[in-house]
Amino acid sequence: MSCNERRSAGRLLKVTAVVWMVLYFLNLLLPDGLAFRVFDPYVDELYSRLACGNHIWLVILKWMSDSAFVFLPLAVFTDRKTFARIVSLFVLPVAIICLLCTNSFMAVIFDQLSDGTYIGAGLRLLRFFDEEAAAVFLDRGLRTGYYVVMYLLEIGVSVGVLLSSRKGLRFENRKSVCKFFEVLVFFVAISMPVYAPMYIGRGYGDSDSFWAFKAFSPAQLAWVIATVILGVAIYQALKRHSREEKYIVMVGITLAMFYQFNGLLTFFGELVAHRFPLQLCNIAAVIYLITLLTKNRAFSRFMVITNVLGAILAYVFCDSSSYGMTYIMNVHYIAQHTWVVLVPILCQALGIFEPLERRDIKSLFTGYNVYYFFIFIVGGIFTGLLELTGNDFWSCNYLYMFDKEASSNLLPFIAPLFDCKITLFGFFPITLVEPVVYLVFLGLSVAAFYLVYLLSKRKKSGRPKTALQ
Repeated sequence: MSCNERRSAGRLLKVTAVVWMVLYFLNLLLPDGLAFRVFDPYVDELYSRLACGNHIWLVILKWMSDSAFVFLPLAVFTDRKTFARIVSLFVLPVAIICLLCTNSFMAVIFDQLSDGTYIGAGLRLLRFFDEEAAAVFLDRGLRTGYYVVMYLLEIGVSVGVLLSSRKGLRFENRKSVCKFFEVLVFFVAISMPVYAPMYIGRGYGDSDSFWAFKAFSPAQLAWVIATVILGVAIYQALKRHSREEKYIVMVGITLAMFYQFNGLLTFFGELVAHRFPLQLCNIAAVIYLITLLTKNRAFSRFMVITNVLGAILAYVFCDSSSYGMTYIMNVHYIAQHTWVVLVPILCQALGIFEPLERRDIKSLFTGYNVYYFFIFIVGGIFTGLLELTGNDFWSCNYLYMFDKEASSNLLPFIAPLFDCKITLFGFFPITLVEPVVYLVFLGLSVAAFYLVYLLSKRKKSGRPKTALQ
């Protein structure tokens, strides 16, 4: 094959990989009976469904399949042999098995409860859909075709990786074998679908049980300890590797984080304003990926300070369900905030981000103000629409500034601030909570900036260039 033919084949492989990633991501919007939230009056029936264990093997197979969202792009867009080997020896066989199990997956995707209610949600229940539009989500023929095309593309890209890398697939020594399994196990582990733990432990029950996930509980303490251990372990594993290898691993983590976070779209049934990815920790799934792919210095400053600070507050207040740690919403909460904290800290500690400089305070102020006033305007409009229409689709609580009941449940002393209220143009509500949140969070961000800045100054000044500068 000539050089031009190889370049053309490489471009085709990259385009096909991107198309597959889009299709695989959009699959999250479709109903899937494996992913569900427990809800009344079906608690007992759904728990019985989990307890029987009939679908565990499909859950494990889907878990293995989801890791391809990390492995395929890294194999196609980097020249690392380890990812090419993983795609050839793991992703490709898993994709073939998933394709052969099409009927089994379709059966569980369209699984129903005893009264005919579909277990899978996706986004088919959007209230703006008419019956015909909602019915498309439950068309078995269309869904089967989509599933088959998705896995045929994945197999095609995997075969392309195999053919283009076949000379480099042979393991050179024991070290390369160990690296293969280390990378494989790590990325498969962090690609876990948020519904998987439900199948190994009851995800709901008595809110007073030992492992109920709520503020100041043993479960919260276990989460904090596990986060520290995970962060230290990743740092120790990567600190002696090249900057490029560190960077690739962090990109892989953000890909897994992005896909895992958006897994909530599969079990919501409807994406309402409250669930728009506008909360500080929610937008991190997008910002982190953009930052690492574009190597944007200003965004990295926002990540290291504001996003991490917001996630730490989420650790403290634990604004989650009081059900068990394996409940799907709690697993999502834990996974999301763990990576929101760890990714920027690891990027800073591993030298992927440059040490903070005094001038970076400008990036922090700019990023914070753009984000805050965007949320202030959007949240105010949505709250105005809620008050005008009474339609709870518009209910939101971005930065905990718009829902008095939800916010005061976390911080009871702020309830009176919601009562100091004016309405602009007969539509746009403003309460005393909003300027207080702005000033308090800005003050905390500035304090955190200078703390990290002082710690950064203690590092060697003559370090080599980093991946983001």
